[in-house]
Amino acid sequence: MEHRWEIPEPADVLEVRTRDGGIIHVRRHGVPHGPRLLLTHGNGMAADAYFPFWGDLADRFELFVHDLRNHGWNPVGRLEDHRIANLIDDGGRVAEAIERNFGGKPLTGVFHSLSGLLGLWQSIAGVIRFDAIVAFDLPLVPPGQTRSDLERVGQHLARMARKRRSSYATRDAFARRLARMPVFNRLQARDFDLIARTTLREGAGGGYELRCPPEYEAQMFGEYYSWSSITETRDAPCPVKAISADPTISGTYLPGEGMEELVHVDYDFVPETSHLHQIEAPDRCREAMLEFLDEIGVQG
Repeated sequence: MEHRWEIPEPADVLEVRTRDGGIIHVRRHGVPHGPRLLLTHGNGMAADAYFPFWGDLADRFELFVHDLRNHGWNPVGRLEDHRIANLIDDGGRVAEAIERNFGGKPLTGVFHSLSGLLGLWQSIAGVIRFDAIVAFDLPLVPPGQTRSDLERVGQHLARMARKRRSSYATRDAFARRLARMPVFNRLQARDFDLIARTTLREGAGGGYELRCPPEYEAQMFGEYYSWSSITETRDAPCPVKAISADPTISGTYLPGEGMEELVHVDYDFVPETSHLHQIEAPDRCREAMLEFLDEIGVQG
């Protein structure tokens, strides 16, 4: 395996309380004088798994990286509290804690998939005052599809998630399992190693278990496609950039056909990449994001 990804120790870690008593661990990386980015991840993943993308931003930006509840660094709470509305509220509490501890500054949200939907709702509802949003593979309603179409997709993904194993004897066994799954087939060996290290924790009885249990991932799939069908980027009070994977290959959320109809979306895609394009092609994803930030005057 080529040299493994090594995530540096954060300069600061905030413990943010959720309204139901949970903890969100927020890590601060990068340069304090740089423009401020808030970064998180997609369903079932972990923010540190996207280090290939955000790691090289640390010399230009002040980075606040956090996991959604019941993911990554955070403890697992009650399944009945793992709801979109709570995740939206969690983000507001994270933003408030950042401002309280490190002062006010323009804020850009950088999201993937599920967290892109959350970021839009946080902006639309006034939970967080974003100055810009960059959303990779944003789960919009594609032209020609209906809410019921999306709900069927969500229910299918939920059924698939519930069938997943929750524990593995070794991280290597989990990494080998990932390598056989189509959504991961464009990643490299060190990417599988990174995902294993950031989405598994040591099990109480030995071995390793998923930090986000399968039933939690499934419940979110079952819920968030309904939310995406009633979400409009035009309602966000800030510039929004949607960066898709390649719409011509399998494993991409957004279709290429008809995207010109969504004129309220500043849309681009990264050729030859699939849903995890921030890990597959981190340099090109950063370039697409930085071009947008330069255009709107967010200089790093």
